[in-house]
Amino acid sequence: MSPEEASRHKSMSSEDFVMSVNRALDFGYGPHPSSSSLDHYMEKLFSGSGHTAASTKECFEVPPRAIGLISERMAFPLSLMHSHDYVSKGLALVGDAAHTVHPLAGQGVNLGFGDAAALAKVISEGVSVGADIGDLSLL
Repeated sequence: MSPEEASRHKSMSSEDFVMSVNRALDFGYGPHPSSSSLDHYMEKLFSGSGHTAASTKECFEVPPRAIGLISERMAFPLSLMHSHDYVSKGLALVGDAAHTVHPLAGQGVNLGFGDAAALAKVISEGVSVGADIGDLSLL
């Protein structure tokens, strides 16, 4: 959402905010799935045996509904940045020095670990065949 929308959502009452979250969850991903004719057939097939799965009798709810707040609301601007040059002679950028992603998904540290592991492997293989550790083609 825009910074203005984020500010508006932060200043809403708790009740209005929860309603807004549920509205976004309900309508933000398209229509809800509905029962299929297969569900009706399975319920009819097993109704006499007493072995009907509970799921055939319950309404399918996507997603669960928010019922309240458990902490202060916070807003984080989303960002994605990356370097134009990742390597130069004797230098390789990894992790947040090479690329940054917004903090909400927790993927930044995983990308950094992957960068470091890949770079360590390439350097190790290069050194084992006598390559210069800082050679641009190796990095």
